[in-house]
Amino acid sequence: PENERKARHQGVVTLGVVVGSDGVPRDISVLSSLSPDFDKAAIDALRQWKFSPATKDGKPVAVRIAVDVDFDLTR
Repeated sequence: PENERKARHQGVVTLGVVVGSDGVPRDISVLSSLSPDFDKAAIDALRQWKFSPATKDGKPVAVRIAVDVDFDLTR
């Protein structure tokens, strides 16, 4: 987020997400927050991601995972 970048804030937002059998993230929740702006940016970014789905017995299945979204101004 622009206001957080200008303030030189950084850190990690941890999100809980269900990756569907189609690899699309669903049911996103914040597990570890930095600020509402960072949380929203992390969720918006995660919604654009596509995952390789987990498999069980060779078939794709939905699975709940935790994802860290790192906001780092040194990169």
